[in-house]
Formats: sequence, structure tokens, C-alpha cells
Amino acid sequence: VVDEATLGRRRDEISRFMTDNGFPDVPVVPVSNVTLDGISEVRNVLSGLVESVVPRKDVRVFRMNFERVFSVKGFGTVVSGIPLSGTVRIDDELELHPSGKRVHVKAIQNYKHEAQETSAGTCSALNLRGIEPEEAGRGMTLAAPGFFFPVKSLIVEISNIGADFSVRHNMEVKFHSGTSELNARILLFDKGSIGPGRSSAARIRLDDVVVLAPGDKFIVRSLSPSATIGGGTVLLCGESLSKRNAPGFSKGIDAALDSLRKSDFFQAALACSGESIVEHAGLLKLSGLVPTEAEALISEKVKGGFLIALRGGAYMIRMRLDELLSTAAKTLKSFHDRNKLAIGMDAESFCRTFKIKAANFAALLDALASAPGSEIKSAGGKAALKSFSPGTNPKMLELKAKVLAYVEKTGVNCAAAGNIVADLRIPEADLKAAVKMLADEKSVVVIGNHL
Repeated sequence: VVDEATLGRRRDEISRFMTDNGFPDVPVVPVSNVTLDGISEVRNVLSGLVESVVPRKDVRVFRMNFERVFSVKGFGTVVSGIPLSGTVRIDDELELHPSGKRVHVKAIQNYKHEAQETSAGTCSALNLRGIEPEEAGRGMTLAAPGFFFPVKSLIVEISNIGADFSVRHNMEVKFHSGTSELNARILLFDKGSIGPGRSSAARIRLDDVVVLAPGDKFIVRSLSPSATIGGGTVLLCGESLSKRNAPGFSKGIDAALDSLRKSDFFQAALACSGESIVEHAGLLKLSGLVPTEAEALISEKVKGGFLIALRGGAYMIRMRLDELLSTAAKTLKSFHDRNKLAIGMDAESFCRTFKIKAANFAALLDALASAPGSEIKSAGGKAALKSFSPGTNPKMLELKAKVLAYVEKTGVNCAAAGNIVADLRIPEADLKAAVKMLADEKSVVVIGNHL
């Protein structure tokens, strides 16, 4: 009932509104209530949209948020929802979060029909054994055991969809994801703000725990007045994040965002994680995949150069090499300042700095020493700074020579430390220092209390 000019203006207004709210290029179809012109086009557009939809494939292990929890007489507790990933079958064991309680699946229904299994994207009801209805509620999560854990801190990419306000650092919001609704704060890494239509990486601090995974979507709303501010995607769950002033922090965040846009949630989480070296078990858990598929993913990341296998069960994130070099250099400087006569730091002590087993030492030291601009070297199988040389205390050098001569003279009988102290009339502390130097040089082998 309006003229073409008015119709054109309305179409433009609607298109701008949709674009501003995150839906660019959507079809806008006028329909006449009087003549019904446009009805056929609406049907065609809807059909085209339905046919173009490709369900998002998430091959990670089973996870489902609860929409409803109820009790069925003769059956017990039933939970319903739409699984986010994976497949579950009758008799499977699952983990209830945030409590961590283990339950078993007694029966399954898909769209009110009995089924032997259900999977991601399917409306599902699970009859559970080992739980009372009052122990579960909307917003809780059921998942494959051992893969997911409740968190109160997230690293995310967040977009401000507002036209005339900024998202501020430490802003309190209502956080919605899955079937959860929680109060939260947005903590911006630069402590600034996110302008209208802009996006940024940030930390979200939640008032209560929730189970999420990299790649999950969320919405944030203001508290008063209640309005949608924006939303985004989870990069990493938990506290593990590099410090803002750490080498490579910005590069890690940028790499995480790039991986996120490629739907590579595993690499995104590793890129912005505070861990430079991750144990094999940690990678399996972070992948969210069944073991065979997780191993294939890890191998792919090693072949692609993103991970470096250290041959002792740990993997180094190559892009975090600058952080590792900085940490290693500080550790070695402190060691050299305290041990001026030692040629370097032993494998066990050095690896303890990175919370990994000593079996990873050789490959780690090789990677650090061969890095461009590295200050680190291998000295007699130990880690040291290239600028460091052991002290040349004349008294200690003389004592070292005496101890070595004594051990050589004793031969296969293996000199005992107590005998050396008594026969050479030297303090026990001086002997320890001399033996450490000789062992570092591989001139002697320490076997218990004998040389």
C-alpha cells in the first residue's frame, strides 16, 4: 500500500540494520498483504536457505548442554538437549559437569523415538543411571569423561555490534553460551575499549564455573538497561595465558585469531596458551578427540612445523620459541651467578624450569641452541650461556688435580669420598665442588659415595 520510493527506503533501512547486527547481504523481500505479491519469492528464498545449510561438523568427543531435566515414572532422571559434538550410545559412561559425577546412559530418544545412539545436532533425550533429578539442571553439561573441565576464565574474540557505544575494560555483563547464563566481566588486554563494529581478543572472567571448549559461541548483554552488546567465540578455556609483556604475546593472540577463522580450534588454543611446552597427555585432552584421531592431529601439527616433538613425551610450540629463549637465558644466568665453577646446568634442573621430564632435554637444548640469535649453548652435555666460561680459581684447580690423581691411583677400587677427605685433608664442601667440576668434564663418574 506504499509507493516505490517509500518501499525502497524501508528496504535500505532494514538492510543497514541487519548489516549492523552481524547479518550482511541477507535477502529483503517485500510482500503485499493486499495482493500477496512476493509470497512466492519468500518461499523460494526460504527453500534456497534451507538447501544451502551445511551442518557444522564437530568431530570432538561427546558433549551436550542441558535444556531440560525431568523425572519419568518407572525410568528415573531424563535430560534433554542438542549435543554439540560426538556420539553417545546406550551403556556409555559420561561425566556430569560441574560436579564431575560419573553416570551411565540407560536409554536414548531422538525426536521422541527410541534409539541406540545419538550424535551432534540431533534433538536428544537421555535417560541416566546414577543421578537424581535434583542433582542436574539447565546449563549443566554432560560429556565424555576426562576431556572437559569447569572454568571461570576464558580467552575469547569478542565483537561489539553496537552503533553508538564502546565495550569498556572491566565492564560487567550477562554472559550467555549454550544453555548457561552467568554474570561476567570483560577484561581487555590493553585496558582500553572496543569501539562500535570492532572486534578484539579479551579475557572474560565469570562469576561461576561453566564448561566450554575452544570454538564455542557466546553472547554478552548489558545489565541495565538489558541489551545485546555483542558476542564472539571462545579461544581458550582456563587461566593459562602468556603475560601481556611476555615476548611474542601479541603474535600469539594474532595467530590464535587466524586459526580460529580457519576453525582450527586446537591450534588457536595452543597459540594463545601460556604454555610453551605441552606434555603429550595435555595435547590429547586439549584436542577433544578420541585417541586415534588426536594422535593424527598431533602428527599433522608436527609435520606442519607448528609443534616440535622433544622425544621425551613433550612438544614445544614453535611460535613460542622467543618466550622459551628468554626464560632459559634468565634461568641460566641465575645458575651461572650461583655456580661460577660449573660448566653448565644439568638436564634435570634445566627441564624442571619448564615442568617437563629430563628425557626431553637433548632435543629442547638443540632447538634452543640452534635458534637464530640464541644466547644458549650445549657445554659438555649441559646447558649454558654462550657468554659464560667457568671460573679459574687457582686453589680449586689445584684441588681438582689432586682429587683426580687420587681417583686414578685408586683405580677399580673406586675412591670413597670419606677417604679422600681424610687422606687429602680437605673440607667436605671443597671436595663436593671439585667432584662437581670433574663430573661435568666427564673425568670421573659418581656412583653413590664413590668415584
